Amino acid sequence: MKKILCSAFVFLILFLCIPTSKIYALDFDPYRFMLGFENAPEGTVYIDVLIKMDTDDENYVLFTVPPKRLLREYIENGNTQWEYENLNIDSDSEIAKFNSDGYISMSLHYRYVSELEILDNKNSLDNIYENVPSLLKLDGGEKVEELNKRYGDFKAAYVDENGKVLGITVVSRTKYNHKGGYGIFGNGDHLTFQIFGFSPLTKFMIIAVPLAVFALIIYLIVKAIYKVIIRSIYKSR
Repeated sequence: MKKILCSAFVFLILFLCIPTSKIYALDFDPYRFMLGFENAPEGTVYIDVLIKMDTDDENYVLFTVPPKRLLREYIENGNTQWEYENLNIDSDSEIAKFNSDGYISMSLHYRYVSELEILDNKNSLDNIYENVPSLLKLDGGEKVEELNKRYGDFKAAYVDENGKVLGITVVSRTKYNHKGGYGIFGNGDHLTFQIFGFSPLTKFMIIAVPLAVFALIIYLIVKAIYKVIIRSIYKSR
């Protein structure tokens, strides 16, 4: 009985400590989307997030800023510098005017978008952009997850350097990743919305399993005490 109780107690301690260290080891900016794609239409330069927003929405604007593409990354006076160019996209471009079943360009119409950077791995010094072709940055407003809750599932558009829409994905499916940041990743017609952290089910299990183990320990202790009491009663007779 003692061995069982000791094993259960050790298991409880390990289960409580190990996940906690992993949960809080990483943190990602909740106002930044990573944008990636594969199996895209020929000519695709970047993928744009589409949200279902009305033109009378308080967060809607006619045009934010054009996407900008990294030309080169270099060292100057010991500091890393970046040189960009704006794409030939304005309020008259196809992606800016795009509206399909209420879905419009988030990067060009959500008022809190500060920039959409198109990163080119061959122009970087340390290859950090290999798996992150673009970054969509927000300056205030709602966090990434809050946007998803307010406007619903995202879609995405494959766009060329002049703002022509080359293809549209279906609505996004949600994926949780406790080792990666927030992102939108297109693969052909499919789209994944990645959320940093654990899924609600995983969070529930992280809490429920230790509680269940703790309850088991209490049960075993009470049971052991009960047996001791019963034995003492029989011996007293």
